[in-house]
Amino acid sequence: MARPALRRLVRRAQLGELLAGTAAAYGGAAALYDVDGALAAGVGPPPPGPPIPIVLAGEVLGAVTAATNPEALAAMVEFALRHELERRALSEETLERYKEINFLYTFAERLGGCLGRTATAALVSEEAERLFDADVAAVLLVDEESGELALASSRAARPELTDLLVQRQLIDRVLRSGRSELVEGGAGEARALGSAICAPLRSSQRTIGVVAIGTERVSSWRSGDVKLLSSLASQAAAAIENASLHERKVREEILKSRLARYVSPQLVDALLREGEVGAMASERRRIAVLFSDIRDFTTTAENLAPEALVGYLNEYFTEMVEVIFTHEGTVNKFVGDMIMALFGAPAPLPHNERQALETAISMQERLQGLDNQWIREHFHMGIGINAGDVVVGNIGSPQHMDYTAIGDDVNVASRLQAIARPGQILVSRSVVDAVGHEFKFSGCGKVRVKGKRRPVEIFEVVF
Repeated sequence: MARPALRRLVRRAQLGELLAGTAAAYGGAAALYDVDGALAAGVGPPPPGPPIPIVLAGEVLGAVTAATNPEALAAMVEFALRHELERRALSEETLERYKEINFLYTFAERLGGCLGRTATAALVSEEAERLFDADVAAVLLVDEESGELALASSRAARPELTDLLVQRQLIDRVLRSGRSELVEGGAGEARALGSAICAPLRSSQRTIGVVAIGTERVSSWRSGDVKLLSSLASQAAAAIENASLHERKVREEILKSRLARYVSPQLVDALLREGEVGAMASERRRIAVLFSDIRDFTTTAENLAPEALVGYLNEYFTEMVEVIFTHEGTVNKFVGDMIMALFGAPAPLPHNERQALETAISMQERLQGLDNQWIREHFHMGIGINAGDVVVGNIGSPQHMDYTAIGDDVNVASRLQAIARPGQILVSRSVVDAVGHEFKFSGCGKVRVKGKRRPVEIFEVVF
C-alpha cells in the first residue's frame, strides 16, 4: 500500500510542488528517491550528502537528500505520506462499509425467501464462501432434540477441507464462548487449514450453532472480516430460528389435523403442549375403553342404496363423535358401524370410567333424540365398557402406524358390546368398582365371553 501512495503523490505533483515551494529552506536543492533508489521528485541539482531514509509504520519507503536541513525535509515528506495514506485508508474503509451494508441488505432479502433450516444453512454457507473467497465454508447447528452440534451445510473446494474445518478446536471454543475468532496456522501444514474464522449463530440469548470459513493458505483476513462474518452470522441466526419456528408450526399443524379427527379441541391443545413424541409414545396405562355398535346393521343395510346408507352413517357418526368429544374421549377408530373410543389416552382424564359412562348414556339419549326419524327407528346401539391396564400408542409398521390400544381389557370391552341388546349399556366389575354409587347398575351375573377362560361379571347401566 505504501509504494502506490508514494507514486500517487509524485504523479499528482504534490511532492514536486512541496519541494519547489520550500526549496529555499533546503539550500535550493532537494531530491526524493523511491525505495529502489530511482529519483521520484526533486528541485535544483542533486544535492550531496548521505540520504535520509523515509520511514512510515516501521517500513522504509524511500529517502531524501537536501543541500541543508535534510532531516527536516524527511520529516515533512513523512508527514505528507502519512496524511495521504490515512486519507486512502478512510476512503477504503468507507467503500468497504458501503459494500458490507449493501451485502447485508441483499443477504437479508435472500434469507427472507428461505423457510427451512436446511435451505437457510445452505444459503449462509454459499454466501460466506463467496464473500470471503474461502476454500471451505460450513454451517453447524445444534440439534433441537439431542443438543448435539451437527453439520447442516458446507461448500468446499475439496470434501476433506470440510472435515478439517469442523474438526478444529476453534468450533467448540466459539460455541462455548459465544465470541467470534480468527486463527491462522502454517500454510504448509498437511493436517490444518492456513486460516479460519468462526462466528457464533446467536439468537434470543442462546447460541444455536456456528458459521465457519477457512482457506488452505494463510489469508489476509483481519478484524474487519471477523466483524463482517459476525454480522452475517447474526442475520443468519435470526433467519434460522424463524425457519425452525416455521417448521415447528408446520409439524404442529400436521399433528393438530391428525389429532382433531380423534379427540376434542381441548385435548388437541393439551397434546400439542406435550409434543408428538410424548403424546403418541407407546406406554402401559389404565384407561376405559368404549365400544358401540348398531344392532342388526347388516340386515338394515341390505334394504338401502349404498349412497343413502353412507349418508345415514355419516349423520349418525357426526352426532356420536360430538358426544364423545364433549366428554373428552378419543375416537380411536371406526370399523363399519362400530365406534371404538378411549378415555384416558392419549391424554389423562380426571376420571376415565365416569366419563366413559357419561358418554355412553349421552350417546343412547342423543340417538333417541335425533331429528332424523329414519335413524331413530332403524339404528339401535349396543354399548360395552371396560377399564384396565392396556398398551396405548403408535402401533404398526414403519410404513403404516395407528394410534390405538392393545390388551385383554380392550377385548373384554369389545365382547361386552357384542352381547349388549339394542339400547343397552354393559360394563365390567372394574368399571362399577371405579365409579361407586354415582350410577345405577343392574347385575347380569357372570357371562362367558369369547376369548376368556373365566366368566366375566357384567352389569347393565340403568339410566
